[in-house]
Amino acid sequence: MIRLPSQGSYWLLGIMVLGLASLPIIWSIKNEITHYQRLRQSREAMALFVSLLRTYEAASVERQASTALLGRISSEQAVHRRTQLTLARSVTDERIRNLEEMLRRATCTRCANLVNSLALVRARLVPARATMDALHADAARQRAHGAILGAIHDMIAANEPFQLMLNQCTLGVAEFSADAAQPLQLARDIADMREYAVRFGSLLIEPLVMGRYLTRDDRERVAIMEGRVMQLRDIIALRLASKPYRSQLRHSADSVTEAYFDNAYMYARQLIDAGERSVHRTVQPADFVAVYRKGTDAIARFRDAALAPATAQLDLHIERLSHTLLAITLVSGLILAALAGVLVLFRGHYVSPLEGLARGLLSLGRPRAATRAGHREAMMASLSHDMRSPQASILALLDMARTTQTYRMTPDLFAKIESHARRTLKMVDDFVQLSELHVLQYRPADVDAYGILLDAIDALTVAAHRRGITLQLCEPDGHAYVVRAEPDSLFRAIVNVIDNAIKYGPEHDTVHCCVRRTRRHVEIAIRDRGPGIRPQDMPHIFKRFRRFATTAIGDAPASGNGLGLAFARAAVRKARGQIRCRSTVGVGTEFTIVLPAR
Repeated sequence: MIRLPSQGSYWLLGIMVLGLASLPIIWSIKNEITHYQRLRQSREAMALFVSLLRTYEAASVERQASTALLGRISSEQAVHRRTQLTLARSVTDERIRNLEEMLRRATCTRCANLVNSLALVRARLVPARATMDALHADAARQRAHGAILGAIHDMIAANEPFQLMLNQCTLGVAEFSADAAQPLQLARDIADMREYAVRFGSLLIEPLVMGRYLTRDDRERVAIMEGRVMQLRDIIALRLASKPYRSQLRHSADSVTEAYFDNAYMYARQLIDAGERSVHRTVQPADFVAVYRKGTDAIARFRDAALAPATAQLDLHIERLSHTLLAITLVSGLILAALAGVLVLFRGHYVSPLEGLARGLLSLGRPRAATRAGHREAMMASLSHDMRSPQASILALLDMARTTQTYRMTPDLFAKIESHARRTLKMVDDFVQLSELHVLQYRPADVDAYGILLDAIDALTVAAHRRGITLQLCEPDGHAYVVRAEPDSLFRAIVNVIDNAIKYGPEHDTVHCCVRRTRRHVEIAIRDRGPGIRPQDMPHIFKRFRRFATTAIGDAPASGNGLGLAFARAAVRKARGQIRCRSTVGVGTEFTIVLPAR
């Protein structure tokens, strides 16, 4: 009986112990990273909400500046207020551009709808501004029946899509953090109250310009806007009654009561209740807008005060979670290091009996056991090295974070730690999958090869998108693509092959995926236009832990652990098939999985 080297068997057992000990630790880190990412996505959605709210306010301020130019005003006042209108329009345009840029960078599922709504705002705003400019240039035209009211309605209609966009953003925040969405709803209600307060005041502009009292239709429109303002005031009061930060907002709420409801609103009510008295002939529209705007500005400050606790609370939560993740990762690294030290210290004392039994069992029925043991020892050494490398990198990065003056993780440092953790997790997962394929019972079934290829493409679409690569699936030719294989194993085999094509293919290129039916076989072909495989490397591409000097075009060397193609070949062989590779350096590579057809 040929004896296996004791060192190889010992390290096999040691690597298995370290791998099993790492799984719950890595799983815990993965969960914390997922939670952290969701909070970051919630923060991104909240930033989008705030930007949208600022744009909404800028459009409302522009509408107020436009109405301030109506009526009888001196030439000096006209120059000053026209300057204010020009500034207000430039602010609106700048915030719309900033919002468009944020939407282009954002990854939310609702961003496409938001982009369309913002385009609708632009399309409506251009003719509305032109109509208002025509009224500014012609005082006689302002006295035409319904001219001012129609121009104001056009400006309001241009801003209507903002309300739908705010709803979409609030839902986007709620997807990642329901707690963060609640204070946003309060800020949204305050913003709506300001908008309807502006509309309420705008309805009084035309009677003031015309020097007439309010008609029945005027009063009905004013009553609708007034009722909406009062309704929102009551809703906001109810929300504040149940909020833990209501004491922080009490001063801002009192300012709204004093500046708007006790001053601007009562001033507007005097005009409404004046009837046919001459007050409409003595009050100028611009003077009314100046007084009324102080009240709406107080509402805007109230809204900003309501937003501040929401953003601060979310930022604090993100910072605490990053510190928690730092502590978990540091403790986990120390535990793994201590476990590795124990294995080295007690080598040959407590493991030797089990090691001897394992060597005896492994040697039964294997005439070439010595050669295979050498391969196994090399494999374990490679796996041990690859697992220690990312763990050592994590510990080094954590030590760097601990020794910095601020003792805080930067986003770049956190991304590096996450990358190393995911690399270790994938390595363990690949190794476990490959081991399960050889140990567990193989359970084949009749499966649709085309459907499994489609599932694999769906699973890798995001990874391909990061490199600008398109996964193109050939159209089926009407044949049946049924094969006898274990669905999960075949799926992982196809995923590994396509993943290699994504890693090594050039950016912004296409990976072609096809299923063909021959007389007795079903062929799954994956073709890329990467740098290709050298002829001297071709005999070794399906061996475990074998990686070559090939690099992704225009990128850093592609990462991997040398297990993907080994698993693919093992899974295909379990299904009584074979996997072929055809490659030309500088042209590309094509892998073909050939399976018996049913």
